[in-house]
Amino acid sequence: MNAWLLAAILNLMAALVHIGIIVGGPGWYRFFGSGERMAIMAERKHPWPAILTSTIALALAVASAYCLALGGYLGELPLMWWVGVLLTAIYTLRGILPLVAMAFARQARTPFLLWSSLICGGIAVVHWLAWV
Repeated sequence: MNAWLLAAILNLMAALVHIGIIVGGPGWYRFFGSGERMAIMAERKHPWPAILTSTIALALAVASAYCLALGGYLGELPLMWWVGVLLTAIYTLRGILPLVAMAFARQARTPFLLWSSLICGGIAVVHWLAWV
């Protein structure tokens, strides 16, 4: 399997999880580590959790499309190469920086930050492999 195709699938899966969180409601916000504040806002039907989570889902879906384009599965997209570099950099930083923060700040040592950093780091590796 082409690494860009795998990257596209992983980005799309992440987008779908975010949509699932919106649909699943407060319990899902809690389970996935969004924080008690977000869960309470979702319980109170405040629009912010859905706005933020749907924005993340949309960004991940767009990232998936760019990965498909970079892998040759779609036509060219604007700034395709630069967006691919940016995606790789974002996943790399999102995978590494929280782990570094955990070494220095106790409040950063949460299961959510650990697991999400490991997942983002794994996705970063797939993106890096796609460039090879």
